[in-house]
Amino acid sequence: MSHFKLFVKKKEYLKYRAAIFDLDNTLYDYHQCDVYARCKLFKEISKDYNLKTSLIKRYYEKARLKVHGRLEGTASMHSRFLYIQGVIETINRSTDAVRILKYHRFYWKQYFMRMKLFAWVEPLFKDLCRHNIKIAILTDFTSELQYEKIKRLSITRYVQHVVTSEESGAEKPSEIMMNLCMGKLKMPAKDIFAVGDDPVKDILGKRLGIKTFILQR
Repeated sequence: MSHFKLFVKKKEYLKYRAAIFDLDNTLYDYHQCDVYARCKLFKEISKDYNLKTSLIKRYYEKARLKVHGRLEGTASMHSRFLYIQGVIETINRSTDAVRILKYHRFYWKQYFMRMKLFAWVEPLFKDLCRHNIKIAILTDFTSELQYEKIKRLSITRYVQHVVTSEESGAEKPSEIMMNLCMGKLKMPAKDIFAVGDDPVKDILGKRLGIKTFILQR
């Protein structure tokens, strides 16, 4: 049994006053949603332009790497809008605002259709709230889309605070994000536990004295 499962089973979380959770790949399967939405997107673009799906995929990956290189360390480096813009500009040799907006909305529609909360999340969140333990979400990416995910996962009633990398101006594992979150919670590290899935990015709280769990996927 993992350390986190044992922690939950024994209700050791009752010793704390707040919990900080990562969002993507911690509370739901991010990779499944992204892969599904990308596949649908590539087919949609290839159909409209009469191009091979493999070519659209190659354009997308090239655009993604360019955006990452240019905007590394910012929330915008994850922007599907910018990736799609790169694809369409490669095909058209110019910007097509209507198509870019259309495909961006299409991607997220497909993505949200696949989102499903992991089974352990809601029972734990309910019990944390029942014992007046505050819940915060600490997540990379732009605020609007992360808030939309929280809403669509139907966990807004449990969550008291959200901190995104867009809001803080820094990506994980920057301590700026965690300090901002702790400031919202108004409590010291010893009263908080944190849960994430990335052994590099989600370990930032441990350096500040926060009890930290990394989930294995």
